[in-house]
Amino acid sequence: MVIVNFSPSEIKRMKEHAYHFMQMSEDGFCCLSLEKPMPLTLSLEHQTQHILNFAKISECNISMAKIYGCSNREKMIGTSLEALSGKSLDESRFLIHAFLKNNYTLQNYESELRIDKSAIKYLLCNFYGEVESGHLLSIWGSQKDITQIKSSQIKLEKMLFLEKLLGRISKSFLSATPDSIDAIINSCLKDLGEVKHIDRSYVFLLSKYGNKISNSHEWCREGISKHKDDLQGLNFEKSMPSTKNALSKDNIFQASLKKDHSKLTKDEIQMMEVQSIQSFLLVGLKNENKLMGFVGFDAVRLAYEWTIEDISLLQLFADLLSFALLNVNFQKELIEKDKSLLEFYDRMNDDLEIAKETQKNLVSLDFPTSTYYQLTSYFRPFEKVGGDIISYHLHTDYIDLMFGDVSGHGISSAMVSGMVILSFRNSSRLNESPAQILLSMNRDLKTIVLNHHITAACARYYFKERKLVYSYAGHPPLVLINQDNFEELPGMNTPLLTLENIEYFEKDLILAPGSRLVFYSDGCYEIFNRDKQLLGLYPFFEILKKESHSKDAARFIQNSILKILNFCSGDIKDDLTMLVLDVN
Repeated sequence: MVIVNFSPSEIKRMKEHAYHFMQMSEDGFCCLSLEKPMPLTLSLEHQTQHILNFAKISECNISMAKIYGCSNREKMIGTSLEALSGKSLDESRFLIHAFLKNNYTLQNYESELRIDKSAIKYLLCNFYGEVESGHLLSIWGSQKDITQIKSSQIKLEKMLFLEKLLGRISKSFLSATPDSIDAIINSCLKDLGEVKHIDRSYVFLLSKYGNKISNSHEWCREGISKHKDDLQGLNFEKSMPSTKNALSKDNIFQASLKKDHSKLTKDEIQMMEVQSIQSFLLVGLKNENKLMGFVGFDAVRLAYEWTIEDISLLQLFADLLSFALLNVNFQKELIEKDKSLLEFYDRMNDDLEIAKETQKNLVSLDFPTSTYYQLTSYFRPFEKVGGDIISYHLHTDYIDLMFGDVSGHGISSAMVSGMVILSFRNSSRLNESPAQILLSMNRDLKTIVLNHHITAACARYYFKERKLVYSYAGHPPLVLINQDNFEELPGMNTPLLTLENIEYFEKDLILAPGSRLVFYSDGCYEIFNRDKQLLGLYPFFEILKKESHSKDAARFIQNSILKILNFCSGDIKDDLTMLVLDVN
């Protein structure tokens, strides 16, 4: 062992250098000297209280003073730890407990310093206790302000949580039906209210003619009064004129009871006072720029300044809800139209009764659950019934998929679709290959289907091997998406029922884990905007590319369909159908 002896002058110089380093450091340094040395034999709670009472700052640098809001370090000298803790006394107790339990040392301990009700500093702490003759004499320590880093971490975690929440909301809305939509909306309002710590969240919907408005859904935090039953059938123009004008113009309206009297009418102010609303945030629900209602957040206990994050979140929710309401209303229309069709069929002969039966279940929306893959579909017919086809047949080691489009619309196309599905399932049961299935369908249907042709893509997926075998009958190319790769699967062949002697060809490939295979109908890209411009196949592919980052298939489909509908302003001329196969 080498023993180095330093002279008194050298020791003094080293202490001066260390002291100078401590004073110049951006980290906070301090020494807490105990006016009354603490016996180590005391209990944990007695030691904690002893430190709070008798530990006082005997030395610190300017960085430590700034952490605690002091302009110079001299003001810190002599301050007790209990006084220094202020509003963070409980957090200080936790820190001291950790220090004591770790044999009077502490390394990289994260603590919170509460400045006031809303402001918190996050500190990274290191402490070392000076122990002599069974007593704690002093505590040396450093604290680093990590508020910016911690705030960014919290913000990122919150963003990820909100993204997951919106994904769940999107998936729920995509599968919503007239029977389930109310429960889904109420659940979503509760989730949003709890995540954003607001007091009340709600939905208002306009009547059919737009003159009356009602509070259709409401969630309230515990202790906050409900007012849904009192807000039914209101005259929108008279009771909420400022709200109506703001939402019609900007689609966003926010106001505070104390600050924004000039924004509101007397009736609107009275409505806020009755509900004890301190401030609110509203976002409109729209269909092709036509107001359908609005969603809102209320702050009741305290006035709240709404942030950009709050506004963006409510806008996203409003967009999803608008889509869901339109989809459910469309389903209701279909149900009503189905009722009319049923009444019509009752008056018709047996042939039309068969047509009614064959149009049922033409498009598969529910698929088998598998750990190897996931199937998700979307279907929106142009008329009462459609000619697009999605069907499957499950085998032990593979699943056969049929995606097709019968020319024309209405009952005749639906009847042909039913025949196509029956022929497909029969051929699949016989274990025919995709090309053989198409050949058999052409043979089976050519003598009984007149004035129609059929485009189709038949695929077989061996899920354990991730092998895809496919064959086309005049259908546009399937799209394979894998991370940043976007690939059209080659092939074409002739549509069914156009020629008698047709040979269909197959291609196969192995799908990588995480791949996404997209089937789509020509109604997704053969659409026109108001200027009579065609969207076209490759601009449609660009839509799919932009949405390919969505890992959730339901959200991927929904966002793609929304952009298609935005392009044509909702004026579709053909069925909109998509099927997505995700490889797990």
